[in-house]
Amino acid sequence: MITSALKLRLLLNALIALGILFLPWWTVVLFVLALLVVCEAWEVLLWGVVFDMLYGSPVPFYGDLTFIFTIVFMTLFVFVGVLKRRLIFY
Repeated sequence: MITSALKLRLLLNALIALGILFLPWWTVVLFVLALLVVCEAWEVLLWGVVFDMLYGSPVPFYGDLTFIFTIVFMTLFVFVGVLKRRLIFY
């Protein structure tokens, strides 16, 4: 039987996949943040790579860096993980 946490994780992953294709970038970031709050999801790094492979273009301001969302999702992954360990009421 699939537990409710796994169902929520699968739902958020499906929303991220559909969001990458059809929604603005900030909704995808919100879905990723929600997924990271619910569970420690390593797959957000994969979603960052997918997002950058589809829509990434070099940003001259950052030295022609292409993988912006991969770095953003990696930073969110580390930040939320540290924050969840430090919170008393989580």
